[in-house]
Amino acid sequence: MQPENRTMPWAIYASRGIYGMNWFSIAPGLPYIITGLGITTVEGGLVATSFYLGIIPFQVVGGVISSKFGNAVVSISGMAMLGIFTLLSSLAHDFTFLFTWRFLAGSGSALFSSPALAFLSSLENRRSLTMRVGLYNAAFSIGSALGIVLFTITDAILGWRTTFLISGSLALVSVPFLAISAMGITTSPVFRAGGSYGLSDSVMGVWRFSLAAAIAVLSEAIIGQVFILYSESHAHLSGYLSGIIVTTYMLVGFAGGIIWGRYFMKSGNRNPMFISTVSVLSITFFMIPFLKTFSSLLVALSVDGILTAAILSMTYSRVIEGAASKQRVALALGFNNFLQKVIAFGSPALFIMIGVNYGYGISWDFFGVAGLVCLLAYPMERQIRQWA
Repeated sequence: MQPENRTMPWAIYASRGIYGMNWFSIAPGLPYIITGLGITTVEGGLVATSFYLGIIPFQVVGGVISSKFGNAVVSISGMAMLGIFTLLSSLAHDFTFLFTWRFLAGSGSALFSSPALAFLSSLENRRSLTMRVGLYNAAFSIGSALGIVLFTITDAILGWRTTFLISGSLALVSVPFLAISAMGITTSPVFRAGGSYGLSDSVMGVWRFSLAAAIAVLSEAIIGQVFILYSESHAHLSGYLSGIIVTTYMLVGFAGGIIWGRYFMKSGNRNPMFISTVSVLSITFFMIPFLKTFSSLLVALSVDGILTAAILSMTYSRVIEGAASKQRVALALGFNNFLQKVIAFGSPALFIMIGVNYGYGISWDFFGVAGLVCLLAYPMERQIRQWA
């Protein structure tokens, strides 16, 4: 177990919040980018997607590199990449450069995420693990919500280039704080030269956790990206009110991360806790089409935001716990994040496609059923102990 360090966890939480802000540095300003660069709407969509295209493959790459060089080095390098390429995005004058810089910013984001959580888990004892994971997810929720609010304002008043300057600068400012806080702390064990990078049973078993928690990443993708479009067309809410609902959904996630993080590891009923939380979130999807008022949707999505963060916190905790050794934690987390990003990647487009052709009620029902079906992959305690 690592020696106690009070500064490093909070440096990671702050960086995680800035990381969350960077996820939404482009969404509010996309219309301005399309107009300012004179690109097509399709090209604008590709620019928005390029960040996620960088995230998906580099989740696993980050885990493998961390096994060789240590979690601290890789996570700090990833945050530096995120900052540098976000700053370069502010200087882009055509589609090609902006697409490239956003792709590389997403790659840096992936290199930070899993290694930072693996490093965080190595600093604390198992008893406080899920609380640390909960705070880690809570920081993302707060950063995301603040990013949407702040960047909506800066895009409208100061322009989209200023938004990239702000978000990129914040990421770079966090780098020296991470580096200074990490000084004197032994990083995670690394493989010796010639060591094997093959996936152990504990890493291969990650797919069960990732698939069982699918409703959480589907919730993030669908509500975060297309709920405003849905609510304007189906519930006839204004973009302003819809934006408040989505911002609240993200912001209240901190409660789910902290509350479930506090009690999950200590609970003797972790299987029922996970299964019931996933089930309730899936069931709320069947209810959403019947809600047409601002207040009812605000309450429903606030509950969903809390449950989503709770599920992700529990999933991360089980993945960390199931890793065979500290050498495998970053790789296991990277594999989990890779699988979950793959699950979520096309869900907004599929949600809209089903809604346009068959009605948005069917869209919500489809993904609610998908969440319950995917839950069947959840491994019980006996399987987890066999992997450990």
